[in-house]
Amino acid sequence: MKKFSLLLGLLILTLSSTVTSCKKDKKEDDTPSYYIKFKADGNEKTFDNPTATVMNGMTTITATSGDNQISVVEYGAASTISYKIGQTQYASTTGTVSISLNGDNYEGTFSGTLINTQDSTDTISITDGELKVKKN
Repeated sequence: MKKFSLLLGLLILTLSSTVTSCKKDKKEDDTPSYYIKFKADGNEKTFDNPTATVMNGMTTITATSGDNQISVVEYGAASTISYKIGQTQYASTTGTVSISLNGDNYEGTFSGTLINTQDSTDTISITDGELKVKKN
């Protein structure tokens, strides 16, 4: 009877460790596979499903979420960032954009100061910008 209890205990221990070791780890980062993410005046923003357009050496990455849209353009020294919040359009006055092709994806970083195109006293600081977009 002792052997049976010992074997039963070992079997239960083995099965429970097998079941718990097969659980998938919870994904800690909720960032989608393809994205544009950044901080606008310190507030984190993430846009899913961005698109890439490359024409005549200019790479444009764009994503839309509701009434908001972000566009990051790299064209040599003329790189720009534009951000539309509802009907208000902001465009970069200073900043940096770096986009490169990594396998089947465009990846990059960006930051800058954007100014409201209708009110020059209204600015937004874009920091920690990252993007990953599937090549078309």
